[in-house]
Amino acid sequence: MKWDEMKKIDINTVNPDELVDITSIDIDTSLSKNDRIKEFLTIIKNPYCFKCEGVIVMVDFAGEDRTIEDGLLQYFKSKMQ
Repeated sequence: MKWDEMKKIDINTVNPDELVDITSIDIDTSLSKNDRIKEFLTIIKNPYCFKCEGVIVMVDFAGEDRTIEDGLLQYFKSKMQ
């Protein structure tokens, strides 16, 4: 699925059993930053729509200038501090 398609998932019709629970993800911290991001994206499948402790979460970034890549980089940077 492409990024634009992932963004357009309808939270009301998505099958919760097909979503990954973000709390179950364990990233290998010995990997490089780029490899950690790739591993996260591979595991989560859709970074716009996932579960957190069983609750469906739909991520949307405010503003047209901010991409999911920007948001993920900011998230990973905050986890490394």
